[in-house]
Amino acid sequence: MKIITTDKVKNMLVFLLVFVFIFAFAYMVPYTHDDWAWGCDIGFRRLHDHFKNYNGRYLGNLLVIALTRSNILKALVMSGTVASILYFIYRTTSKKDIKVFLFSAIALFSVPRSIFRQTLAWTSGFTNYVVPTLLLIIYIYIIKSVFEKSPDFKKTTFVVTFVVGICASLFMENITIYQILIDIMLLFFITKKHQKFFTPVITHFLGSLSGCIIMFSNGAYRNIAEANDDYRTMPLMADNLFLRMRDNLFFIIRKETALNNVILNIIIAVLCIVLVYSFLNKKNNISPIKKRIVQIGLIITVTYAVYSLCMAIYPNWRILDTLTVHFDSLFLLLYIISLVTLSVICVDEKEISYRLCFYIISIVLLTLPLFVVTPVSSRCFFCGYVFFVLFACELFSYLFNGSNQVKKNDIFFKPLVVLCVCIAVFYSSVFGMIYKCEIKRNVHVKNQISDGKTVVVLSELPYQNYLWGSTPNPETMWGDRYKAFYGIDQKTELKIIKHHPKEVKPKAEGLPK
Repeated sequence: MKIITTDKVKNMLVFLLVFVFIFAFAYMVPYTHDDWAWGCDIGFRRLHDHFKNYNGRYLGNLLVIALTRSNILKALVMSGTVASILYFIYRTTSKKDIKVFLFSAIALFSVPRSIFRQTLAWTSGFTNYVVPTLLLIIYIYIIKSVFEKSPDFKKTTFVVTFVVGICASLFMENITIYQILIDIMLLFFITKKHQKFFTPVITHFLGSLSGCIIMFSNGAYRNIAEANDDYRTMPLMADNLFLRMRDNLFFIIRKETALNNVILNIIIAVLCIVLVYSFLNKKNNISPIKKRIVQIGLIITVTYAVYSLCMAIYPNWRILDTLTVHFDSLFLLLYIISLVTLSVICVDEKEISYRLCFYIISIVLLTLPLFVVTPVSSRCFFCGYVFFVLFACELFSYLFNGSNQVKKNDIFFKPLVVLCVCIAVFYSSVFGMIYKCEIKRNVHVKNQISDGKTVVVLSELPYQNYLWGSTPNPETMWGDRYKAFYGIDQKTELKIIKHHPKEVKPKAEGLPK
């Protein structure tokens, strides 16, 4: 009979509480924007046509059709997916500890608001960007031992990796391409390190390749290539391709890849300071060149974090006027190089060093396809953000667990719990108010319709910055889709009014007349 230890009980309780919070949060997330189309007959029509000439995100499309028809199902799938991402991050790190799980939760929910509202707070974005991220994390957890001296896999692992590979390829195009690229790199790495192949990596590559063929066989991508798509474009001529790459880098990628990750940048900078401090103290005979390289890498990492904080405080700051976009792009490249450099030089355990470099390379490979297409929005960078979280968690685990720990990590448990509670209270407050106002709005709309009114007044939801397209524009198709989703007659006119929160005014008792 197995004995359940106190630590196991504590861990299970933490997992349960995090899941309950995410479930409550997901339940309060309203249906917005594309959800209205997927949740009405438009979604079924697309399904009936097998998504012909729409896109090749077959699993993402099927999932969003299901989630937009049941709020309970939506909350279960969203909470299960996000909690599983946190769990597999915790399981993937070299020194497993419940504090790593709490740390990953804090880092994940510190995601920039621009990414948050298009993924974690939007059902359509969640299905195409968050779910495949979980599948990638599962794959990394399965094959993590390839970075070790003696990789070991279960006999049935190759079946799981094939299924994961083909499924993850049917959600988002840059993730589909990433899987093939990273498997090719892994195969080269494995051949050099172990002088042999491992079946799970090969089957994942075959699954990813199969999924890629299925996805891009959809007629939508032929229309994009032939410039017959009004929404998505991809230049084919060399000069146009260069201009697209430049514009995407200067106006989107330079910000969304890392610059907007203010809190996570600060966390990584602090961890790198501890890493370098520990490295320099343990190594007595470091060559001057290596020492200088480490110092420069640390300066760049810390400076980038401070710069991202300054940009968050004052977004209109242009450090080099019109050349700021060039500066930011170069700074991002130096930041990525610095993280790899510190991982290679300062981390003693080669297995962990390999993993840290693997996470940074993954961010680069996930970003590369985004240089050549439009539109590119914040949600495209969610997966890359999670790899930054993986990097931070692996570094945290290396520094504060096991033989290389700087301090005993017992001191971190309570502060991490307090931070998690603060984050839970914040999001509960924001989305609790959103959910409350949405219920009132829906009741008010139904009452107006039952009264036979032809003009329905629709109030905006609060905290618009945390939602994606929550207010339908009556003059566009979104107004029609909103009405179709909620069963409102298309002839009914929508009138949008601003949300005015009630203010509690202080009483004037005791004041002189």
